[in-house]
Amino acid sequence: MAKISLDVSHLQYILAHLPVVSDTAIGKQARNIIEKSISSIHRSNESQEFDWFYDPHNQDEPLKKFIKLPMSVQLLHVSEFFGEFSDPVYIRVINALEGRNCQYIHHLMALTIFQISCTRRLGDRSHLAILRALEQKKEPLC
Repeated sequence: MAKISLDVSHLQYILAHLPVVSDTAIGKQARNIIEKSISSIHRSNESQEFDWFYDPHNQDEPLKKFIKLPMSVQLLHVSEFFGEFSDPVYIRVINALEGRNCQYIHHLMALTIFQISCTRRLGDRSHLAILRALEQKKEPLC
């Protein structure tokens, strides 16, 4: 049998869509296995600042619901926006987003959290880099 590897956000998404109480033994077993897998995965402390990103109930929400950016930032090309950061992880972010045909920041902001987590070549470190960069540019609270 082929092995499938899922990260914690995928497991949480699946778990959120399973019934809390299942009528079948298979449903109960699936829920139990997924819950054990999630509890065995430990996220780093640095990702706790973005708990909303990893919350399975938010997986179908667009990123723009959680981070408000000025229009001038939203109209920037992803290479222009992420190019100003010195960490090499942003090169991967730019390539992955452009590979997804996400050319501008407003395209990124329209993606759901699940779509971002499923983007090829973006792992937890890249997710955190994206979120930190966007947080730096968000609109200040009045």
